Amino acid sequence: MVKLLEYRLVDDTDKTENIPGVLYLVKTKDGYKAGNYLIEDPASVSFEYLEKVYNRLLSEPLVIAATERLVIKELTPADAAALYEIYKKPGVGRFLEGEVPEPEAFADLLSGYRMSYEFFDCGMWGVFEKQNGRLIGECGIKYTSIEGKDCYELGFALDDAVTGKGFAFEAASASLRYCFEKLPPDTVYAKVRKNNEKSVKLLKKLGFTRRRGPLNPLEPFAVYTITKEKFMKTAKDEKNAPLEIEKKFLVKQMPELSKYRHYEIEQAYLNRDPVLRIRKRDDDYIFTYKSKKKSDSALQVSTEIEEALTKEAYEHLREKADGFPITKTRYIIPLENGLKGELDVFHGRLDGLVFIEVEFKDVAAAGAFLPPEWFGPDVTADKRYRNGYLSTLEKYEKFD
Repeated sequence: MVKLLEYRLVDDTDKTENIPGVLYLVKTKDGYKAGNYLIEDPASVSFEYLEKVYNRLLSEPLVIAATERLVIKELTPADAAALYEIYKKPGVGRFLEGEVPEPEAFADLLSGYRMSYEFFDCGMWGVFEKQNGRLIGECGIKYTSIEGKDCYELGFALDDAVTGKGFAFEAASASLRYCFEKLPPDTVYAKVRKNNEKSVKLLKKLGFTRRRGPLNPLEPFAVYTITKEKFMKTAKDEKNAPLEIEKKFLVKQMPELSKYRHYEIEQAYLNRDPVLRIRKRDDDYIFTYKSKKKSDSALQVSTEIEEALTKEAYEHLREKADGFPITKTRYIIPLENGLKGELDVFHGRLDGLVFIEVEFKDVAAAGAFLPPEWFGPDVTADKRYRNGYLSTLEKYEKFD
């Protein structure tokens, strides 16, 4: 049972009966006395909303979002020990606005989270790996006050052990989507320490821009914002952009290359993050933009957009490139299940380097791929084998 009550009529018996009271506001000078939830209009109460009330009464954490690799859901006091182990690590705790609570205080802290879940339908949520159910941090939307203004704020803190795998971006994107689709704000804020370079980079990648208030060199925090319109447009553009999903391997045994189609490539880099690349492929000239989405030991996924260049434009941009141009011969080698490998034999400064890349139509196909016997180690996550890094080398020497 759920009681929907005007707060002037609520008394404390509703709580002792273990019946959640959904309070709705009316204009009066008195404050409300009791209840778990707060709404502005009884007509806004939906079945979905009442289902949330009921599930929380049963202490069932509400699942906020499920992404490709993560489950984001409400935290409970049972998660206190695991969350404390994450926050006590220097790489996490040193960027907090306050001190890391003592272990016994974490359970009380997470009990307090429930009030935020109930009153504001948001808060800091747990970020769990979908594969093994392990808690790797928290991310969410808090109703708070920044610069004297009530607002919704994005917060995130993930375990040092998962740094560099794209989990923070994945969790933050899902949290923002939930906020803009389910909650009232047109703008979300974020407050980070100015020296927290990783978090600042993440906010910029999400589309946040820094608020330009009065300059105060002694203020350790900076405030960023993003509008609903900008986030939803950015998310739509990324969703619709073509993806490049690939794995990269060294070559253990060189195949007979003379029977395969091949072409000559020269390429150079105007920027490495995001990638801005120019390439000459035989008589074709191409400009490429790549925005990395995920890279780990198993897979690399990126948004890739290509535009044709004229020979004159290519030569003009080549003079402005960073590092050294890369020259290589690329062989197109058919593989099983309709796949193909692109085997690159490097020349000049990188003579002696050979690797092969395999592109997939989706993540599932990449996960099911079994490399042939002549493939060597998987170096997808090894940044030394990325062309952007190779363009900085004066001479290639076999990596350890």
